[in-house]
Amino acid sequence: MSKLILSASILVFLVSCLSSNRVSKQENNKLELFNGKDFTGWVKHIGMPHKSLQLSLPKDSMGIYKKAIGNDDFLQVFSVVREDGEPAIYVNGKVFGTITSEAAYENYHITLQYKWGEKKHAPRLQLPRDAGLLYHAGDKPMQNGVWPLAQECQIQQGDCGDYWKIDKAMAHIPAVFKDSNWIYSANADYVWFGEEVKRPHCMKNPDNEKPQGEWNTVEVYTSGDSSVHVINGKVVIHLKNLSFSDNGTKKPMTKGKIVLQSEGAELYYRRIILEPIKQLPESLQRLYK
Repeated sequence: MSKLILSASILVFLVSCLSSNRVSKQENNKLELFNGKDFTGWVKHIGMPHKSLQLSLPKDSMGIYKKAIGNDDFLQVFSVVREDGEPAIYVNGKVFGTITSEAAYENYHITLQYKWGEKKHAPRLQLPRDAGLLYHAGDKPMQNGVWPLAQECQIQQGDCGDYWKIDKAMAHIPAVFKDSNWIYSANADYVWFGEEVKRPHCMKNPDNEKPQGEWNTVEVYTSGDSSVHVINGKVVIHLKNLSFSDNGTKKPMTKGKIVLQSEGAELYYRRIILEPIKQLPESLQRLYK
C-alpha cells in the first residue's frame, strides 16, 4: 500500500512539474519587441522634413523639401537612451517618421509605456503633442508619404486611446455624435469609421491619460477582426469588423506589423511587449455581447 501511495505521489509531482513548465513556456511566449540596445527587428522610415529645418537636401521653388528622407535616420529621430534608470526609445520629433516591426502579428496583446518630453516641432508647434501606436499595418508608407495602411491607437495629449483610420482602414465602433465629434460609448449602436464614410476618427471615452512627465501604459488587444484599446488599465474604446477598402471591396484586417510614430513631439517609448493570445480575455469579450 505504501508503494502505491509513493508511486501516486511521484506521479502528482511529475504532473505538477509538467504543469509548471507549461506555465513557464506560456510566459516565455511574451516577445520583447524592444531589446533595450538597438533597433534590431525594426525598420526606420523618416518622412519629408518641414521646410523650417535647414538641411542639405533638395527643395522646390517654394522651399519645400522634395521627398522623404527614407531609412537613413541621420537626424536621430529615433535613438536608444536610458531614461528613469532603464532603456527607452527616444523620439526627438523633428521629422514625422516611423519605426516598423519587421514581423507581422495577429491575435495578440501588446503593451508599451510612453512619456512626453518638452519639445515640439513644426508643423505642430501650437498643437497638442502627438504620436501613435499603429497595428495591423502594411509595408509601405501611404498616407502623407509616411504612415502605412493601419489601424491607429492614438497617442496624443488629451486624446490617448482615440481611434484613427490610416489610409483606407475601416472599423465598426459603438459611438454617439456629440458636440461635432463622434465619441465612443460602449452600449451605443455601432457606426462605421473610415475614408469611404468620411468618418476617420472616433474619440475615446473616458480620458485616462496621466499628467505630462509621467509614464502611461498603452495596451491593444487584437483577436480576429476585433480590437480593444486600454489606457492605464481602463478600456477606452472597442472595435469590430476591422477591415480596409481595396478598390471599393471591403476586406478583413486581422494581422500586420506594429508601428510607432514620430509626429512633431519629443517622447519616450519603453517596455514594448507582445503576447500571443487565442482569444480576448473574458472581461473584454463581454464588451461585444
